[in-house]
Amino acid sequence: METLGSAWLELGVGTCIFPLEVVFGNTDQVDGLLGLDFMEPNGCIIDLKTKELRLKGERIKCTDARGVSFSSRVLIGATTRVQPGHEVIVPGYTTGLQDGTGLGLIEPAESSELLNKGIIVARVVVERTETTLPVRVFNPGKKACVIRRGTLAGHLTPISGEDIEEIPGQPLPTTDNHTVPDHLVDLFERSKRGIDKVFHDRIAKLLCENQDIFAISDSDIGKTGLVKHHINTGDSLPIRQRPRRFPPKEQEEIDRQIQDMLEHDRIEPSDSPWSSNVVLVKKKMGQKGFAWIIVV
Repeated sequence: METLGSAWLELGVGTCIFPLEVVFGNTDQVDGLLGLDFMEPNGCIIDLKTKELRLKGERIKCTDARGVSFSSRVLIGATTRVQPGHEVIVPGYTTGLQDGTGLGLIEPAESSELLNKGIIVARVVVERTETTLPVRVFNPGKKACVIRRGTLAGHLTPISGEDIEEIPGQPLPTTDNHTVPDHLVDLFERSKRGIDKVFHDRIAKLLCENQDIFAISDSDIGKTGLVKHHINTGDSLPIRQRPRRFPPKEQEEIDRQIQDMLEHDRIEPSDSPWSSNVVLVKKKMGQKGFAWIIVV
């Protein structure tokens, strides 16, 4: 290599300044490297685990040529069962050197246990300051798949806001209790546990748009006429049990429940030759205590 000459320059590494003789030559824009002739006299230590250079008591993070930190691994934070044909957002966390603020891009690992199982990991833009990161996984297979905590999902790389193209859309609803219907507040609170707060608005919006499919009370239960249930009795003769006497309090409860089911169109009067007595069963209903249930 032909040299053009040399000069003494000041080299800045971290907050330290060193005088260094630099030789100029035609290197075809090859990046310069600090060799042993510099690192040994100055006691440099390279920590490959943390990607740091230790120099004069200072820890200097290693970066790429643009000064951007290297990517860190993203691991699954909770064991999750993904049903076939479903997408799930699972909590994730990073290991290694992920510090600072700003945006980051989660990308799937080129080779991982999830990939071997057929699980697809989507790219997601996240805030690097969040302790829990949303990892979007999709199971395109025909069988449920379990992904376990600590499994490698991908890598998180710092990105600039200039790399993001914003797509205008409708503002998402707020997530306070007044926006979510009263009968869905508990479901909303349970649904957002372990999910990054950036997705809370989307969960609230989903519940608001589909609130009509959730029962408001025990009596608010839907029905369908698309499928009819038939019992094949063959050539058997009809069985008709004689009415059975119940204590006054139980009879009152039976009458109340039957009337309630008639009013909500769950049952209808019948003149079938088949007949069976009802049985009143005392069933525990969680924190509500006990309730009487009619069993036919």
